[in-house]
Amino acid sequence: MLIPVVRTEKYDLKGHELIYQARALVQGLSGEVGTGRAELMPTCTSGGIAGLTGILFMYQRFIPDITISLIRIGECLDGPVAAAKSPFPV
Repeated sequence: MLIPVVRTEKYDLKGHELIYQARALVQGLSGEVGTGRAELMPTCTSGGIAGLTGILFMYQRFIPDITISLIRIGECLDGPVAAAKSPFPV
C-alpha cells in the first residue's frame, strides 16, 4: 500500500538534516565560499541582487526536497540498499 511521504514530519526533518549537513561541510572548506553583496554591487542593481537572493532562498528548500525524492524513487525502483548507494564514488 502506498502512503503519503512528501511534507510529512519525517520528510521535513530529513530536509533540515541535509541543510545542516551541507552547512557543516561548507564550514570545513579551506577557501572562501560565496559572494558578498559588495562584490556584486559593481555588476548588479539592488533589484538584481534581491532577485538573486530570492532565487537562492527558493533553491535552499528545493535541493533537499529533490534529493529526498530521488532517493525515494530509487527505493521504489531498486530497493532501499541500492537507493542508499551514491552513483558518485567519493
